[in-house]
Amino acid sequence: MAPILQRYKNSNSDFSLDTEACSLIASIHYVGRGVGCVLVALFVDRLGRNKIITFNAISGCIVWLAVLFTKSVSLHYAIRLLFGIGIAFSETAAPLYIGENSSPNIRGVFGSMCSLAFYMGELIAFLVGTYCSYETIAIVFAAISFAVLLSTTLLREPAQHLLAKGHHKEAEERFFELRGHSDTAQQEFEQTKIGLDQPKEPFSIGLLTDKSMRAVCMVSSYMYITGYAPINAMSSLAFSSVENFTPNELTTLLGIIQLVSIFFSSSVVDRIGRRPLLMISAVICTLIHLTIAALYYCQETGISVPYFAWILFAFITAYSVLAATIMFPLMTTVRGELLSPRFKSVGACIAIIVNSIISVLWAGSFLPIAELYGMKANFLWFAAMSFVFLVYVYFDLPETKGLTLTEIQSSLKKEIQNT
Repeated sequence: MAPILQRYKNSNSDFSLDTEACSLIASIHYVGRGVGCVLVALFVDRLGRNKIITFNAISGCIVWLAVLFTKSVSLHYAIRLLFGIGIAFSETAAPLYIGENSSPNIRGVFGSMCSLAFYMGELIAFLVGTYCSYETIAIVFAAISFAVLLSTTLLREPAQHLLAKGHHKEAEERFFELRGHSDTAQQEFEQTKIGLDQPKEPFSIGLLTDKSMRAVCMVSSYMYITGYAPINAMSSLAFSSVENFTPNELTTLLGIIQLVSIFFSSSVVDRIGRRPLLMISAVICTLIHLTIAALYYCQETGISVPYFAWILFAFITAYSVLAATIMFPLMTTVRGELLSPRFKSVGACIAIIVNSIISVLWAGSFLPIAELYGMKANFLWFAAMSFVFLVYVYFDLPETKGLTLTEIQSSLKKEIQNT
């Protein structure tokens, strides 16, 4: 959205967006995500992961065809709302799909692949949004959405869902097709069957105090409490023009750097534990936001900073690379690892609803706070949230690296019994 918001913010064209409209368009799809979570909680275990992911691809086609045929700001709100519902379906089902289909030693790699796909899409959005017309943007993304829809025919339902539906023979074939035939795989399959024999747990207030639920909500919220949503949506508005570069061109350069950085992250996520990676990234994130706040303070008070725009670009890029290489992959991976089979679908939806609420508040208030208190206030708040997350990880987050889903749940039960 960043290039589009930059182009049409207070423009003289037939499609113009004021500050309020920019904030609403940037944030309203998070409301859709919250609504979508309620829907997906009802259907993800009934229909399976594949159908939910397919629905997301269908909604993408509908959204971009709607964009092509209208320039109404009000209808764009509705389109972004529908887009958010589709994202909720995907964000709930994809981590479950990865966690259930992947062996312990490659779950982090698949989390990085999700990050790669996400940021490749963002780079395409930056390029198309910067250099193409409104109509061309809609056509390009409608075509991509259709290609994604076709790719869903390659999906295979996880063995866990097939077991839950009573298709034991098909589940066993699917499991060993993906894991190979070995004593370890056989033992994991038997443990999976035992774990699925536990009754499903409906939503209750007690669920919110469960350690795995708390961990999933915190790790899933890491990107969002540290300002990812507004920084990502408003990045073009935050960059000043530098020499021969426009803000949109800098945003495109940012997308390229993010994409390249992900290729180096896949080898790191499964070698280093989740806890140390998250703690290191939280420290770096805190320092980045404090530096950006200091830069904006200097600008607002008239203190000259040589190469201000390039320094600002460098630190926003550093944060974005951190999000692409650590935050996003681990958010996806941990969500699929930690949730108990007793409340997996409900728990995933709760985590996304929490993210959606945070994102709506942060993205919707980003520009108004900047206009009232200066841009520095936003980044001071993001720095404080980064530090809070660091404290949480140090004291409470369990390690899941290298463990099967059954081993993770057994470890959590032992921790609860020992407290």
